[in-house]
Amino acid sequence: MQSSKRKVLLLIKSEGVFGRGLLLGIAEYALTVGNWSFLHIPNTSVTELRQTRDTEFDGIIYDLRETKRLQGILSDGIARITVAPDLTQPRLPAVINDWQTSSKIAAEHLLEQGFRNFAFCGYSGLIASDERKAAFLRYINEAGFDVLQYSRVYEAKDRPWDIEEQLLIEWFRSLPKPVGIMAYNDVYARQILVACLVGNIKVPEEIAVIGVDNDEVICRLANPPLSSIPINTKKAGYEAGALLDRLIDGEKMSSQRIIAQSMDVVKRRSTDFFAVKDPKVSAALRFIHDNARLPIRVKDVFKHIGISRNNLYTKFKKELKYSLGFEIRRVRLSCIKNMLENSDLSIGQISGKMRMGRIKNLNQFFTRETGMSPVEYRRKHQIKK
Repeated sequence: MQSSKRKVLLLIKSEGVFGRGLLLGIAEYALTVGNWSFLHIPNTSVTELRQTRDTEFDGIIYDLRETKRLQGILSDGIARITVAPDLTQPRLPAVINDWQTSSKIAAEHLLEQGFRNFAFCGYSGLIASDERKAAFLRYINEAGFDVLQYSRVYEAKDRPWDIEEQLLIEWFRSLPKPVGIMAYNDVYARQILVACLVGNIKVPEEIAVIGVDNDEVICRLANPPLSSIPINTKKAGYEAGALLDRLIDGEKMSSQRIIAQSMDVVKRRSTDFFAVKDPKVSAALRFIHDNARLPIRVKDVFKHIGISRNNLYTKFKKELKYSLGFEIRRVRLSCIKNMLENSDLSIGQISGKMRMGRIKNLNQFFTRETGMSPVEYRRKHQIKK
């Protein structure tokens, strides 16, 4: 561990959940090494930056969009990491958002809920939105379905929200129902939910909505509460801090990449609907999801539904294209992942909550389904506290 204080400049906006998560991770790393001092300028102005001209910094982590403002203010040789919306700066170390995986998770979630009509709502001209849209379209198309699209011009000044809201409502009413919608992020998803409320459109029975970022304030206070995909920005921030230390120590800046990884869906009311035609299949899905932490088997499902095994199996395969057993394993695996990602429960405690008996049983099940152990999965998706 280094003994001298290291001065670090942070030009990362803190009003969004992505930036706040990065900053928390960076701060946690700094706490572990104990020799960092920060200057954080959340909303960068040229005046504030020029005041840093006479200050010698050892390193900087900054939003790529601030590059022009930095010209002539900081020396080119300073150790630096960008927070980049894309890969347009391949020679610089960067924190990259995992656009594609978040869209894959959203697509899989809506498909698993039985939806066969899909839409994407985002901004045209915004790289992050365009990337998520392209990936969502690709995954849904690969499953054999089309995606309808609604785009707003990013930062458009000529269309106030009351007009935009009515356009959204009209478009929602024109969609085939039920439909699963992925929004570019939680802020956009909340606007969709408000438009549905104003337009008397039922969520999730007619339109199910999933966002990205899992902003707890937005998601929990939305009406209904919003399902969302968390991005592990805190872990990415921690890793960025560790990388910056290595760069300050002399490691060459050579396109190192830190991925802000997408995690499993945090399910809330906005997608809590099984869009399947057959009521027996819908009842089976509800039973499986309601009892996900119990060691249920296929026989428990058809006994509960009151239908023969072969009959339910045939109906299930016809509606969802996969088996009852697969759905039971998938839902239980999702529960385990959620606890590994979002709790400090030990592997033994998780095994107990899943009624799996010995830890060995959980390890074998998880490794068979994912190709990695629970410990490896947690290490990849959650930073140690």
